[in-house]
Formats: sequence, C-alpha cells, structure tokens
Amino acid sequence: MRREVAAGHPLRRSEVTKRGLRGNTLHEMAARGVVNRIARGVYAPSEGSSSALFDYELAAKVAPKGVFTLLSALRLHGLTDENPQRMTMAISVKRHPPKTTLPLDFVYMTPGLLEVDVVVQGDEGSPIRVFSVERTIAECFKARNKIGVAVAVAALREAVQKGLVDFAKLGDVLKRCRMLRVVQPYLEGLA
Repeated sequence: MRREVAAGHPLRRSEVTKRGLRGNTLHEMAARGVVNRIARGVYAPSEGSSSALFDYELAAKVAPKGVFTLLSALRLHGLTDENPQRMTMAISVKRHPPKTTLPLDFVYMTPGLLEVDVVVQGDEGSPIRVFSVERTIAECFKARNKIGVAVAVAALREAVQKGLVDFAKLGDVLKRCRMLRVVQPYLEGLA
C-alpha cells in the first residue's frame, strides 16, 4: 500500500481491506498528513502525483463504475489539447452521484448503454474507464447543443486524420445511439 501512495496513485478504502489491513488505516494516514481524503472512502497522496492524468484517476476511484465521456473522453483519447475545466462521467440511471469536491459532472445512461464500447486506460493500480473513440464521437454529437457542434466536428476530423476511427464500428455505434442521420453529412464532407 505504501508503494501505491509513494507512486502517487489514489486509494480506495476497499482496496486496503482486501489486502488484509484495517479499514481505518487510511484514516490514520490522513491524520498524520500522509494522504488527503478526497471523497468518502477515497484518499490521495499529500505530496502530489506522478501521473499526468491524476485528476482522472481520482474521479475513477470516486465513481468506479462510471465511464468518462464528452470532453473528458476527448482529452483521454488525445483528440483535443484542451483540458476541460470539469470532467464528465456517465453513470447508471439507477445510481446516485457520489459526493465529491472534484470538478466532476455526471450524465445518466441506462445500464445497457453504459456497458458497451468501454475501453480501459491506465495501469492496473488506477484503471480509467472511457468510451471508445467511436462512441465518444457519437456522444459528442448527441450533446452538440451542450458542447457545441464545432467541438463534435473537430473531434471527428481529428480522429479521422489520426487514423483512430474504424468506420464500420463508427456506423454501428451511430446507429445504436441514433446519430447516423446527424453525423452522415459531416462524414460525407470528410470523404
């Protein structure tokens, strides 16, 4: 456990108890100033992080069943240089959002839609669940009134230029998300 804290990875209380340590070990470490409490059951090292995606690792610990989407997913896939002011995660409509001080917004999805097209980034210590590139593009077009159609089009263009898009998979995802007719003119414009 000290190795994870020294490496700059956030920890959940459940991870500590699985290793056979007492549940209040992290609370005691927080009292000594070794770690900081971020949310209920989630602690981060006091000394800072060694990871460029530390905020995303923290959010993944706060909402372990959540999936990064929209601008956060674009950032994780390298489709934008901007770091969004607030991270966005999709969670099940059957769950309450966790209480946290992180700049984190939640969107709700049915469990069936939430579990498809998910990829895991990061190491085994701090896995980050994010929608695939194709699903991220579809979600950006679904939220085009919220984030702007220019952002969605730029993400599509960047993904195509970098060769990150499987067009057959993109077509399937767009059909499933009911976005094919919306995105089709933009795809034809890129051809």
